[in-house]
Amino acid sequence: MPKISDLSPRKKGQIEVLLDNTNLTQSDIARRLDVNRSSVCRIKKKLDSGQSLKSRRVGRCGRKRGTTKRLDRIIVATSLKDRRASCRKLASALWKDGGICVSRKTVNRRLLEAGLKAYRPRKKPRLTENMKKARLEWAIKHKDWSVHQWERVIFSDESTIAVLDDRVQSVRRRRGEEFLPECLRKTVKFPTKIMVWGAISVKGPSRLYIVEGTMDSIKYVDMLEHRLVPQIKDWYGEDNAQQCIFQQDSAPCHVAKRSKAWFQKNKIKVLDWPGNSPDMSPIETLWDTLKDEIHNVPITNKVDLIARLIKVWFHSEIIKRQCESLIQGMPRRVDALIKAKGGQTKY
Repeated sequence: MPKISDLSPRKKGQIEVLLDNTNLTQSDIARRLDVNRSSVCRIKKKLDSGQSLKSRRVGRCGRKRGTTKRLDRIIVATSLKDRRASCRKLASALWKDGGICVSRKTVNRRLLEAGLKAYRPRKKPRLTENMKKARLEWAIKHKDWSVHQWERVIFSDESTIAVLDDRVQSVRRRRGEEFLPECLRKTVKFPTKIMVWGAISVKGPSRLYIVEGTMDSIKYVDMLEHRLVPQIKDWYGEDNAQQCIFQQDSAPCHVAKRSKAWFQKNKIKVLDWPGNSPDMSPIETLWDTLKDEIHNVPITNKVDLIARLIKVWFHSEIIKRQCESLIQGMPRRVDALIKAKGGQTKY
């Protein structure tokens, strides 16, 4: 019988009793207790020589660790130099640069022990030093704004929504199940998409505008006239409409002369906004929630997509609650930007 595991103290005691108090042979004892005959023989030799049956091995048993603590630190340091390198590439680099022979599995285990697990990298806009400086200056300028001041801001943005939700997601599957329908990321060559403009305030979501083609300054001003102005009057009334502040990014149609002239004519104050700062706009977070809600049900064509979009945007309780909570969280976003010194934040 092959050895499966070490004998327990109880099993050793049973062997000792049978050896001392019976005339059974070592083979009979092994069969009776379902252990190896060699184990019985080894225990008998220890008893005859007066040795203790207590195991002398302490800690983990088994194969000796193939790397030293120094080599473990080298593996971690090599990974931190190039965080995108795979375990196979790291093992190859260790052999090429220092003659260190370790397998990719060993590299992976040592990195996991050090807390360096592989994740999908977050997508963030590329920031230059000038962009970071501008973001930091904006955050410092608005760091003392109260929640009440931020509640006056109307945040706006455009977003593209596809019939198929093509955002990368993980699936849990067993080996050999990679081609099951529920484990596939289904794509089409030319997915149907729509571009939509929307805005939010603490009072909730605004009217929507489905953009046909490319948004230019002419379409943008027309949209502001027929979507934004009526919405501001609904939220704040005729007399209080000028108390709000409008936020937009630096898209070409937003900063065109025609658009600037329209804002001046209608006496709508526009919030100054740093470039490449979607993490500071709460409506960006709301777009993700909107897409998740939209794709909770199957959608196959553009008509169904628009109908589902309208239903979720205007009737979802999650959307309504998030409009208020996201805007009230603006001071935290500004603080995070200052702590990051104008760099990327968690938002």
